[in-house]
Amino acid sequence: MDSPPLSEERLELALTARGAQRFDLKQLRRLDAAEKTLQQALTLDPMLPRASNSRGLTALGRGQLEGAERFFRAAILHQPDLAEAQNNLGNLLAGRQAYAEAAYHFEQAIRADPAYADARHSYGLILALIHNYPRAVTELREAAKLAPQPAAALVDLGDVLATMGRRGEARREYERAASETLDPEIRRAALEALRGLPR
Repeated sequence: MDSPPLSEERLELALTARGAQRFDLKQLRRLDAAEKTLQQALTLDPMLPRASNSRGLTALGRGQLEGAERFFRAAILHQPDLAEAQNNLGNLLAGRQAYAEAAYHFEQAIRADPAYADARHSYGLILALIHNYPRAVTELREAAKLAPQPAAALVDLGDVLATMGRRGEARREYERAASETLDPEIRRAALEALRGLPR
C-alpha cells in the first residue's frame, strides 16, 4: 500500500506554525515597552536594520502584517545580509502563499548564514510544497542537523520521505523525533505519523 501523498494543507500548516507566534497579555505588555525603545532607536537612526527587523516582529505579534512586511523590507534594504530579516519576511510571505518570493528570501537568509536552521527548515517546506522533494529532503536534513531542537524538522522530513515512498527512512525520522523531543505536540505528531505509515 502506497503512503498517502503529503497534503499541501499539512505543509501550509507547518509553514504557518513556523511563522506564527502566540502572544499572551504579558507578552503584549513587553511588546509595548520594546516598541517604545525600538521607536526611539529608529528616531535616532532610521537606518538601523536590526531595530527595523525587531519592529517587524513586534508588528507581526500584533497581527499587523503590512506593517511587519514594511519593517522587514526596510531592514533588508539597509542590510541585505541580515539573515533574520530575510527569514522573517520569508515566513510572512509563505503565510500569504507567495511561495516563490518566500523561497527567495529563505535562500538569501541561508546565503547570509548557512547555519540558520529555521531558514533551512522553512525553505525545505517550501520546496516540498512545490514538489521539489529531493531538495526538500536535503534542506530538512540540514535543518535537523543544525537545530538545537531538531524534532519538528524531523517530523517534516519524515512527511516528505513518506510522500516519496521512502517509508523506512520516514519511519526512522518519526521515531527519532518522538524519542528526542520534550514537546508534547511534536511527539504527538510524530507518533500519529508513525501509526499512519504502512509497514
